[in-house]
Amino acid sequence: MKLHNYSQAVEVHGDESSSSFQIEMNGKAFKALSDTLYKDKIGSIVREISSNAYDSHVMAGTPDLPFEIHLPDAFEPWFSVKDYGVGMSPSEITEVFTHLFKSTKEDNNNVIGAFGLGSKTPFSYTDQFTVVSIKDGIKSVYGAYTTETGIPKISL
Repeated sequence: MKLHNYSQAVEVHGDESSSSFQIEMNGKAFKALSDTLYKDKIGSIVREISSNAYDSHVMAGTPDLPFEIHLPDAFEPWFSVKDYGVGMSPSEITEVFTHLFKSTKEDNNNVIGAFGLGSKTPFSYTDQFTVVSIKDGIKSVYGAYTTETGIPKISL
């Protein structure tokens, strides 16, 4: 979804020194963004990952093609979403998927996402999950996990 940046010119007088605000990427910051952002963690995971699957179908030009959701039960205790969209290359995984607030959707009003947070929602409930991506016929399987410092990593 296209994001609108509202800004206005500011006139500054006597600016002897200035600094930009930043976000320190550490375990505390990641925990605050992944753990406290969602009140209903399980529902948020289902919504966000399903929205990403739908967006992938839209980007592939097949918005009416269903994606698959597997809900856990006593015999198959896992949750998964499988889409048939555009997939992500290894460089997209490391340069977009692993970055908070980075998205390939922020200039597209036909998709739902744009903030670069939804794909990280599983970290609000668990400290590890699997990501499978198929792009240009190449299947890549990743383990996403939280390290002892609280900063997540992803490994091919």
